[in-house]
Amino acid sequence: KASKRRANTASGKGAKKGGRKRRRTAAAALSDIFAPLADDDGGNSGVVRVVNADGEEEEIKTRRKKSELPPELEKDMGIANLAWSNKEYEKAVPILKELIRKSPQTAPPYHTLGLIQEELGRREKAVEFFLLAAHIDQTNVELWHRLANLHISMTKFREADYCFKMALKHSNDFQLHWGKLLNQLKIGGAKSRKRCVEELMDIFDYSANNDNTIKFVVGELIDRKYFSILLTAIRKKISQIEEVAFAHINVDVLSTTPTTTTTTT
Repeated sequence: KASKRRANTASGKGAKKGGRKRRRTAAAALSDIFAPLADDDGGNSGVVRVVNADGEEEEIKTRRKKSELPPELEKDMGIANLAWSNKEYEKAVPILKELIRKSPQTAPPYHTLGLIQEELGRREKAVEFFLLAAHIDQTNVELWHRLANLHISMTKFREADYCFKMALKHSNDFQLHWGKLLNQLKIGGAKSRKRCVEELMDIFDYSANNDNTIKFVVGELIDRKYFSILLTAIRKKISQIEEVAFAHINVDVLSTTPTTTTTTT
């Protein structure tokens, strides 16, 4: 048996398959909607010829960004987008599904399908397509913001919070911070209150040189009667400022009592 195991190992039968485990593709998540995927990589790879250090020409395989369609599919994407803008949904949807079948890891077809579903009033389905597009192209801040607002409109505040977090990974825009704070206030609970204070602190940092923004935020929170959260954040901010202001002072010098000299006559 031992010799058989050694033979199997030598021949490669007992060796583990190398490489990382491939993640499930976006299209596989919609296997109940779309046809099975093709076996190839959907045209995601390409070859570039370069000259190496020895002056020899060699080929290097490259991969496009997931958010980009292969050039040969861009024309069909344009036709689908034109059909969508003309509200010809019955024409656009089959083209978009075919694009996803051919290139499942590209964002634009999912995005346009989401727009169609949203215009038809099917918010849940729109969110599904938008999420697929957003996870393929995670730098699309506008789409994450759109998803956050959609979730809020469906009173799914925790899902909205996740979308705001994803957007803030790639942008420090005030509207994202403010939207995340207002959404967090709706969640409620002790953990949510702590996160609200943290988010408000981030807004104070973001608006350090903009008095109008700070006035707007403070005024809005007062109008909405969120006094406790506002006061907690202000106190923490003052404490931070004091720590920075007095950090350079030698405490030992301050604690030393000055000596007085007496003169005798």
